[in-house]
Amino acid sequence: MRKKQLFALVMAGMLTFSLTPASSYAEEVVPVAETVEESAPAPEETVVQEESAPAPAPEVVPDTPAPAPEIVPEEVQPAPEEIPSAPEEEPSAPEEPAPEVPQEPETPAEPTATPVPEEEETETTADVVTSEADLIFAITMAPAGDEYTTIIIGNDIELTKTIEIPAGKKICIITSAQAAEISRADDFKGDMFRVEGVLTFQEAELLSAESAATGKITINGALSDGSFVDGSIINVAKAEAAFAMDDSLTLTGNCSQGKGGAINAKGMVALFGGTITDNKAIDGGGIYTDNIVSIEGKASVTGNKSLLGVDENNIALEGELSMVAVDKPLTAGKAGVHAVTPAEGRGLVVITANAAPYTTMAEVLTMITLDPTAGGYTINQNGMLELPHINPDLTRISGPAWTSHTTAEITVQPNVDGWYYAGFAESGMAVPVFDVASEGTPVQADVPFVVTFENIETEKPVTIYVLLKDQMGNLSAKKAAPL
Repeated sequence: MRKKQLFALVMAGMLTFSLTPASSYAEEVVPVAETVEESAPAPEETVVQEESAPAPAPEVVPDTPAPAPEIVPEEVQPAPEEIPSAPEEEPSAPEEPAPEVPQEPETPAEPTATPVPEEEETETTADVVTSEADLIFAITMAPAGDEYTTIIIGNDIELTKTIEIPAGKKICIITSAQAAEISRADDFKGDMFRVEGVLTFQEAELLSAESAATGKITINGALSDGSFVDGSIINVAKAEAAFAMDDSLTLTGNCSQGKGGAINAKGMVALFGGTITDNKAIDGGGIYTDNIVSIEGKASVTGNKSLLGVDENNIALEGELSMVAVDKPLTAGKAGVHAVTPAEGRGLVVITANAAPYTTMAEVLTMITLDPTAGGYTINQNGMLELPHINPDLTRISGPAWTSHTTAEITVQPNVDGWYYAGFAESGMAVPVFDVASEGTPVQADVPFVVTFENIETEKPVTIYVLLKDQMGNLSAKKAAPL
């Protein structure tokens, strides 16, 4: 609007400039007309008749060419005496038209005022909607292409159906109120927004939308009776679709029997800020995705839970390629994350090239933490899942004991999953060497097992040995027990 107003002002200045020479020219013309009239009235008695004659001037000129030069000098000499007296008597006359002349440009200046209101009336930065029908209509009328269509939420809106963002359209929603809430009707249990194109919620001031204040929007998916719904608040339904939000938006209250309480995403999700909290789902109470979740700034995804659980269940990452990407430093944001299928070495968090010069994984992991996950996994400094390092060990439960003249047994319990190797040797002699490259006998963590030793010569003292190897190839100390 400012550019348009400036353009209108420039145009008004151009019009004024074009009128100024006309008015000045009019001022110059008026006195000329007056002097012509004044020179004639000076000889009122003799020349007045000549003034009537000037009309048929072409006929009189040939009859009086000679006397004209004789009369002119006689009249010319008194004329200067009478002419000055005329302007002295009639200075008020030229002064009267002088103020009238500037009044004339004031009337043409009126057209300059008309384009200004026209610009204000025709200029529309966004559609202001106050109902579900208005919102659907504004999205329907939005053109497809690279340009965003901005829609201003004018007040609270209750949804009775899913708001569709078609493929090929880019919609940006802001609010003109200090606070606005988008809620669901009690009989509406589906997705509140289904995105096949691009949908963003953004602060008005960042868009330079002069017609909107920096109000906040809350999308509340709760039903008044607290019952479960079937859909998410935002369903990013296609891999090529995208959803983005900043500090102007809060997603809350949705308790879904499906995946992704607040957001269920096949496409990319960008969290430039905002809050996602107090949502529930079968998995991914906050977000469920098999794609990338970009996070930065003050974005917060905490306090979300599984549908019937009590533990934090915030961002659920399905598949090996989905992860949380820190694209700019997290200034005050926090998020919980977990893998749907955890595994050693599975990546969860990555720092992009944009953020790498300004933050470290150690800093990031103070704000992005692992949701409670079975198996005791942690996130290492590479942003990957790892099991806590446990040195494999064996605990003797019973034995060793002879079961015959040449056979003995011992019962031990491993602390990790893995394989065991066993042997015996004459006491005081060389300890047996095990081929740990070969496959041993599998065992499970915390499950006791019995090792049987056969063909033992009883003439000399014997010591038995048991070795444990974990799944990472780490070896325990050899457990020795004399018979």
